[in-house]
Amino acid sequence: MQVQYELKRSIGHPIVNIDPLIIDLIGYKKLQARKKERRQGMIFEQGYFEMIDVVDQYGVILKKKWSPERYVKILVDPSIRQLLRKGDLLHMRLRRKLFFTCWDMEEIKSCYLPQAQEYLSQK
Repeated sequence: MQVQYELKRSIGHPIVNIDPLIIDLIGYKKLQARKKERRQGMIFEQGYFEMIDVVDQYGVILKKKWSPERYVKILVDPSIRQLLRKGDLLHMRLRRKLFFTCWDMEEIKSCYLPQAQEYLSQK
């Protein structure tokens, strides 16, 4: 839960707290502005991603589950990277601008421990 909270906070998710419901209005306006601009020249990837390895100070390699040989590199804050473990599953949406090698997190839906793989397998 901590990983999911930190990842959502890092990408500017507008909901700060659920009980009681607290919404950051500035973050909400930024999210709506990103939604309007995100269709031009970007590639999107969505689904479950497994944490494979840490590349450098900010880079993390993820493998898309149930897809043959689909690897992506995302940049995360070092404090968040410490919370991630090999085998963790992240259900998220990624975007990549043209001519860039790293992907950005567009939306994080949930995080799972490696033991959850058997329950999440696609049928």
